[in-house]
Amino acid sequence: MTLTEFLSRFAEVTEEADGWLVPCPAHDDSRPSLRVAVGESGAVLLKCRAGCATVTVDADGRVRPGAVLLALGMSVAELTNIDTTDAPVRATSTSTPASPAAVAALAAQLDAWTAALWNGSDPATADAAFTYARDRFGLDVDDMTRVGLGVAERAVYDEEGKLIRGLPGGPRLVVPFRDRDGVPRGYQARALDPSARVRWLGAKSPSGESWAKVGFLPGESGWPEVIVTEGPGDGLTACATGYDVAVVRGAGLAVTVADEVAEMAAGRPVVVCGDADAAGDRFSRLLCAELAKRGLSARSVRPPVDGDDLTDWRARGPEVFATDFIRAVTNSQDPGGLKTRLNAWTDADLTEVASARRLKDHFEAGGSGVKYSPEAGFFILRGGVWRADKLDEVRTAAQDVAASIWVESAELTEALKEVLKAGDKEEAKELAARVGKLKSFAKAANSSKGIDAMVRELKALRGVAVDFEDFDRHHHLLAVRNGVVDLRTGRLLPHDPDLLLTRRVDLDYDPDAVCPRWEAFLREVFPYDRHAGLPDYMRRLVGYGITGETGEQCFVVHHGGGANGKSVYTDTLTEVFRELVVTTPFSTFEEKSSGGIPNDLAALKGARLVFAAEGEQGKPMAEAVLKRVTGRDSISARFMRKEFFEFRPTFLLQLATNFKPQFRGQDEGLWRRVKLVPWERYFKPEERDHKLGDKLLAEAAGILAWAVAGAVEWYRDGLGDPAAIVDATKEYRATSDALTGFLPGVLVTDPDGKVTAKVVWDSYRQWTEDEALPGKERWTRKSLFAALEERKATKKRSNIGVIFEGLRLARPSDQTAEESSAEERTPSGPLAHRESDTPTAGPSLDDVF
Repeated sequence: MTLTEFLSRFAEVTEEADGWLVPCPAHDDSRPSLRVAVGESGAVLLKCRAGCATVTVDADGRVRPGAVLLALGMSVAELTNIDTTDAPVRATSTSTPASPAAVAALAAQLDAWTAALWNGSDPATADAAFTYARDRFGLDVDDMTRVGLGVAERAVYDEEGKLIRGLPGGPRLVVPFRDRDGVPRGYQARALDPSARVRWLGAKSPSGESWAKVGFLPGESGWPEVIVTEGPGDGLTACATGYDVAVVRGAGLAVTVADEVAEMAAGRPVVVCGDADAAGDRFSRLLCAELAKRGLSARSVRPPVDGDDLTDWRARGPEVFATDFIRAVTNSQDPGGLKTRLNAWTDADLTEVASARRLKDHFEAGGSGVKYSPEAGFFILRGGVWRADKLDEVRTAAQDVAASIWVESAELTEALKEVLKAGDKEEAKELAARVGKLKSFAKAANSSKGIDAMVRELKALRGVAVDFEDFDRHHHLLAVRNGVVDLRTGRLLPHDPDLLLTRRVDLDYDPDAVCPRWEAFLREVFPYDRHAGLPDYMRRLVGYGITGETGEQCFVVHHGGGANGKSVYTDTLTEVFRELVVTTPFSTFEEKSSGGIPNDLAALKGARLVFAAEGEQGKPMAEAVLKRVTGRDSISARFMRKEFFEFRPTFLLQLATNFKPQFRGQDEGLWRRVKLVPWERYFKPEERDHKLGDKLLAEAAGILAWAVAGAVEWYRDGLGDPAAIVDATKEYRATSDALTGFLPGVLVTDPDGKVTAKVVWDSYRQWTEDEALPGKERWTRKSLFAALEERKATKKRSNIGVIFEGLRLARPSDQTAEESSAEERTPSGPLAHRESDTPTAGPSLDDVF
């Protein structure tokens, strides 16, 4: 495998001065964090900034694939044998510091941002930054001045897209990264808008150079300890308590920044404050170990609540945090010592339930999460929504966790040997027993039985187990790439895992995006006067569909012959709203001899738009199913080899067909649900644009904004069927009656009429013979009588047997009256669309109809 072939495995590749940056496959990577570099020897080196391991070492010293290689499906040998001759050799790190000119430019920019905070032209933004720094991190005016905080406005670009001033996602609170002498070496900037996609934004390194990975924040107390934090937010929180702070840009840099941290500590004791999760523990342990190698005293402090960082800790009790933190620093311990590491392995930790908790932490440490429901299995948090685990990723993660336990036991076994050489024999004996327990547990955890147990216990953990019905309950919310849209208002909100959304439109939402070609397309396919209002109606209809609401209790029949635009419409919406769309066989809604609800319906859970195209001509529809999927009652369904579950429909069903679906019933409960959209335009071959599909998809962001606008309209005003829909549906209903010709015809309605059931049945049988109806279209006696009652006839028992009131046999005079009435209803001009109605110089459309 060549390096080019290896890089082609990734959906996004960013070239940097020292290699490439790609999405890490071992965790949910919203921003690419896996560095790919080529060493001077020609070997490919991988480093995940979030801490995912490329390789692991087992107890026998053998190198095994880590989480990164396992996710890529590669062995260690395949990694080491990548041919890099097709790419230039690059240094594995950019150690060249920024030039004096770059430093001077950065200093001037930081000074300008600082001035904007205290004396700028935008007091409202400055006040927001000041308030955020005070309330979030506990900084006072002296702290902010000493650290040199600033505020950057929203980015402003010139006509060529070049940044003129400000920062993307601004306004932002700017935290300067300086060395111990106060020389600028970079910055990190926090978005003040909570919905911003990128919360912390770093300085872009000059070409061929690098800004520092560590920044120094001076405290005011003069205390001996230097606090090290993973990230500038915690750095500010620690600095507010009076300590000098060395801020590391991220937990994945623990080993590579040890020299820089040691230089900033200048021989003073160091206290590392990682987050209270697996990644934070690893950060503290590795950095302390590296600092100890450099002769420094290195201890660690862990926030008392799992999952918290220092800033979260402060938020739980701002009044007491400083006192509690100073006490914790005073009592801090060496995280790399044998005793300290063994203290993390109590008997309660050597259980299958504890392993399941580690597995849960494993997901959360990578910015992801895990949920489980018996009806659908595991779900993994990715891109702000919960994805079904189709590739057994939970079990793969369990294998990684088990491997990490084995590595820990192996490392502690080695550490024990040193204790046995120099330590107290009684103490060493007690420690040896504890290491032995851990080693036995690690062996069991790495067996198939141990993996099974870990995954089984994970299912029931608090925070993991979830009722399947809790997914996708918020109908008014639509997940998109850059957040969650409130369809009632069109407002963009930040992603929130607690919403339990499972589907996402893979587009950024921009309310100002436009789609002129799409709107022109709708005017072209509905060009006639009788189509007035249809283009606007389609916006409300699609908007209603993406809401997940079912208050309209309707479904759509898109009817028309070929070459009219139906397929362009459905194909475009399918591509734009791919994850919201389910395309199901037309047979899902056709009558089946076995009856019941088809298993196809299980796949409709959580969908917003459901399309079905081209059923079998003349086959009766499953009217009871159509009523249920367009109502508010629960539907029972199940996935293959899963438990039955119930769900309420959250979708708009749209049937696209050249032939009108056959409905046998005439009850209002069915027909009030039908919305027939007439696709009457015909596009001749020379009128069709073969690239129209691509042109419409180029406006995908605009079509999304168009649909959201339609949703806002629907919440405000409802669908508001135009005359074209009302008239087409009314005609459809009239021509769909399977008894037309028999009633009225052989029988007629008459409030004073009566006819026996025997006469009705005999007359019906004779009529079917006269009309030569095929056997499958002939109704049974029971079905016929039920249909007559549906049409408001009353069936009663009398002294002459069963009779129907409100009906009688037709007379010749009835036929004459009917013909006269029909003549009065016939307009002077044609109603049916003809090809000659089509303008000869019409606009071009795609021929994929």
